[in-house]
Amino acid sequence: MKLELGAVKHSVVNDAQTIVDLSMRVVGARSLATGNPLGRYYRDVRAGLHNPPMDDMTITQLAKATFERNP
Repeated sequence: MKLELGAVKHSVVNDAQTIVDLSMRVVGARSLATGNPLGRYYRDVRAGLHNPPMDDMTITQLAKATFERNP
């Protein structure tokens, strides 16, 4: 299940990053204001990129598992 959880983390964090980025583009510079929750969402989502498993390892492990199942 470790591989599946890594894949879910990869997908969710990257999708969340896209959503927050697009939201901040719509709102503009005000999204960086201290009282605006988008600034906190941005930091929280970016922090997800630095927590294990890292994207490169997840992709490598998924590829390896795929090749092992389909020789």
